[in-house]
Amino acid sequence: MRAFSQLLDDLVYTRSRNTKLKLIGDYLRETPDPDRGYGLAALTGTLDIPHVKPAAIRSSATVITDVSLHRKMARPPMSGRRKRNSPASN
Repeated sequence: MRAFSQLLDDLVYTRSRNTKLKLIGDYLRETPDPDRGYGLAALTGTLDIPHVKPAAIRSSATVITDVSLHRKMARPPMSGRRKRNSPASN
């Protein structure tokens, strides 16, 4: 799975379509089964793991990352800003 995470990292920071295709081809050529199949399914959006629920992923992320950071990221954005009373408008 480290190879897949490296592939995703490389794909994010690569602009060229041809280079991205080469990276994916290299990954598929060099990665053994079953990791190759999981990686291909994840890339194509067909990966289905019925026992992994969003709550389990959030729980794992909370354990791995800073709890206060996770709470800040989980809050919905504020819908509007409060207007300040500026001295010039009084």
